[in-house]
Amino acid sequence: MRRVSDKNNENIETAIEVGSSVVGAGTGLVIAGPPGAVLGAIITPIASNVLKRYLTSREKSRIQKVVDLANKRFEENIDKGAGMRKDLDKKQFQELTEGLLLKAKDMYEEKKIPLVANLLAATPFTNTPLVNMNQTLIYAEQLSYRQLCLIAIIGNGWGEKIGLTNKPLSKQDKSKHYDEIVEGVYSDLNHLVVLGLVGQVFTKGAGPAIASGMYQIAPAYLDLLYPGRLLYNGMVLGMLSAEELDPLIKVLS
Repeated sequence: MRRVSDKNNENIETAIEVGSSVVGAGTGLVIAGPPGAVLGAIITPIASNVLKRYLTSREKSRIQKVVDLANKRFEENIDKGAGMRKDLDKKQFQELTEGLLLKAKDMYEEKKIPLVANLLAATPFTNTPLVNMNQTLIYAEQLSYRQLCLIAIIGNGWGEKIGLTNKPLSKQDKSKHYDEIVEGVYSDLNHLVVLGLVGQVFTKGAGPAIASGMYQIAPAYLDLLYPGRLLYNGMVLGMLSAEELDPLIKVLS
């Protein structure tokens, strides 16, 4: 990568140069073989174009971080022998990449940046139709980091195994922990339900249904619906640390 900037960071022009075996934008990563060349040819022009737009230094930094982290994930996937999808539509992937980078520039919750990078990196190696990934990107932007952590907890399939309560909020002992933090977390859960990302299994063996309001949600019985699973898998939410999830698990227990 070659970067030229003035002292005030007001006019930054970034050029990303990629050889036949390089995928990189600032990281200097070298990924050998055809997959690296294909990904570089698709992503590099988009990233270069986006970074040449009039952006603040912070916006550029967020975009650059997504590209750099995604490059690392690409390298890891290729090193592990992951096969790139054969039906990868170059135009659709470019559109998705541009949309993802443009959304990343406004992500004030910096903790979401690595998760968005995971989504970009996973796309060429998944069988999910790219048109479905567009909606996943919209959810990734719309949801807060705390809501993504809740999806991680639900997606891990722990339920009652880690002591999540099987009582809805309306039947819990208010004297113990019924405060604004609790209500905020359950409100986040309800939002996930309303969006159709999460459902509640009311009868064992049956599919998840939609609960009615935050006070009827029983955390132990929650399960991810299809759009929620796409977020969980695409953003690799299962890798979020216990340090991030434990405070929420405590609220839901």
